[in-house]
Amino acid sequence: MHDGSRIDLGGRTLEVLHVPGHAPDAIALLDRANGLIFTGDTFYEGPIYVFGKGSDRVAFTRSAERLAALAPSLRKVLASHNVAVSDPGMLVKLRDAARAVSNGTVAGKRDGGLVTYAFDRFSLVLPPD
Repeated sequence: MHDGSRIDLGGRTLEVLHVPGHAPDAIALLDRANGLIFTGDTFYEGPIYVFGKGSDRVAFTRSAERLAALAPSLRKVLASHNVAVSDPGMLVKLRDAARAVSNGTVAGKRDGGLVTYAFDRFSLVLPPD
């Protein structure tokens, strides 16, 4: 599968969106007809890890931008962890958070070898610069 691939579930079609950042092969699945997006590990309410092998904060920010652009056409965000259903407006908050971290306009809290940036209902956990 690749970005733009379609998965026919028999009466429902999911579109594959490549959303790297958490991992290089991260995807989201978009059900345009029903206004649903399955975000995998790219967004969920809770600590979002962007520090594992292959993680890329620049790619994560681009992916957050892509997801936020879809928010007006969505009814629900379906995540892989913690809170199963989130409001699509959370994707806009994710984009804004990723921008703030990238621009250095938000302070994080260092804990060991990682830095946690806390936001409303989620945080971004990254390696230090």
